[in-house]
Amino acid sequence: MKKFLTLTAIFLSLMFAMSAEAVISFDTRVYQSRLDKFDTLRVYNVEGEESVPYVSVQEYLKLLYGDSVSFNLNENFLTATRNNANVEFNLKNSSLHSEQWDDFFGSYGDRALPNGILLPEEFNAIAVSKKNPSTETPQEGMTIDLQSYGLHIVRQENEILLPFAALQNIFAVPQGTNCLSFNGDAFYDIRNPIGHIYGHNWNPNIKLNPYSTDYYSGRFSQEKEIPAAYAKYAYGTTCLLFDLYYGHKNEKGIKNFDSYLAENGLKEKLLSTDTEQNSEAFLDLVYKLFDSGHDNVLLSHSVFNTSTYTNTVKIITAYGGMLPLSQALQKLAYKVQDMGVDFSAG
Repeated sequence: MKKFLTLTAIFLSLMFAMSAEAVISFDTRVYQSRLDKFDTLRVYNVEGEESVPYVSVQEYLKLLYGDSVSFNLNENFLTATRNNANVEFNLKNSSLHSEQWDDFFGSYGDRALPNGILLPEEFNAIAVSKKNPSTETPQEGMTIDLQSYGLHIVRQENEILLPFAALQNIFAVPQGTNCLSFNGDAFYDIRNPIGHIYGHNWNPNIKLNPYSTDYYSGRFSQEKEIPAAYAKYAYGTTCLLFDLYYGHKNEKGIKNFDSYLAENGLKEKLLSTDTEQNSEAFLDLVYKLFDSGHDNVLLSHSVFNTSTYTNTVKIITAYGGMLPLSQALQKLAYKVQDMGVDFSAG
């Protein structure tokens, strides 16, 4: 019996090793608001989650922080060090831990303007307490359990891989650089160049530009539905983002966002592979449940099933905008109606 259990353990460990090695990788571009300015980042497709963009922790954090971050890797842990503070990536249980998250992210004082109103040492204070002399809440250690979000760490030789949005939502949010979106082929900064062009379905000034067209023409654009693995990844990383950084959790009595979304009937919709239902559920979360007046969805249309959407924009552009197109459609409708076509019959 012992021999059987030992062989089983060996077999299971081999299965894990094989699954960790079942990875295809390719280099992608990271566009910085324009197509002629980009960095590169390697994307890894893990077997069973081919639609989910895994990236190297080391490469992503180097891209984010430059030479201010260093790494030490052993059998069980990857340790990232920045500002004399460590973040440990536990490879066995897919968790992250730090006793000094604030120090690792870096003082807001580093971003204070020279000769500004606030001095660097004052920059961390959002508001001075009227009752107690204090500048900020003391930091404390915290562990992020990725497995509770359906996320896991994969080791590929000496590279430690995580789903891209997990890394972006943990590390880029504190410095306001969580602006990259993946379209199946490349990453795009979507803060400025897309929202005013494709962000509103009925924008009267809607027009094409190469950056937006490129973003909405990636591999995902041909997918009629969201792959189930991607929908699960998007849901898990969304819950992770709001659990870490949503400021009104206590006020709204939210224990965690997974249970909050389930209680409000949005979990199933956010896990849906139907692009329209999935997008509508996210809009309901932001504009109905949050309803703070401070939250905004940058783009209402996802990168999935966008070929028809992009073609529509091309037609609108060809006619010179929504108003000329509407007038042309109206003329066409009258002509077809004169030919005896009954529109009410479909």
